[in-house]
Amino acid sequence: MKSITTQAAAVAATLLLSLTAAQAGDWSGNVSGMLGQKSLDDKDWPDADKQSSIGMLLDFKRTDWPVSIAIDLMGTGDENKHGADKDEAYTAEMNIGLRKIFTVDGTSLRPYVGGGFASIYAESKSSTGGTTTTYDDTASGGWVGAGAYYDLTPKFHLGLDARYSRAEVRLNGEDREAGGTNLAVSAGYHW
Repeated sequence: MKSITTQAAAVAATLLLSLTAAQAGDWSGNVSGMLGQKSLDDKDWPDADKQSSIGMLLDFKRTDWPVSIAIDLMGTGDENKHGADKDEAYTAEMNIGLRKIFTVDGTSLRPYVGGGFASIYAESKSSTGGTTTTYDDTASGGWVGAGAYYDLTPKFHLGLDARYSRAEVRLNGEDREAGGTNLAVSAGYHW
């Protein structure tokens, strides 16, 4: 979890720098918060294959570039109680890549596609009879996604995001797919 926290801090610093650079002119971008659900492989995550997700989408580019740089963060989790016992599963993703945003003349709709590198952290925690056992791992993989921004004003938008990520982690001696399909709604700011 420490490495994903370090990565999140680095992304936050990048966000602040990119927003500062955007104010210098000739830059455009979007930053959005998102809420959704991630579906994982039910064979690897039998009681936690549907996890709530929360995250941030960031893309930015010079106005003369054909594509944007995308840096997206997402955390997911699920918890199941069986009497006094509890099973928990979490993932955290950092997706870095490219995003192509299209304009549709005469509308406020801006569809997009993207893909790139994924770093995924996964954790499985089981509490039984007062004893807690935790397994975690981080793996690299890839992601692809599509979605759309709908501009409410020139600066604010709502959106939909669908993405698939893939990275295999090792938890308690077993290989598990930590990626999956995430569907989310978003709201954010455009500059």
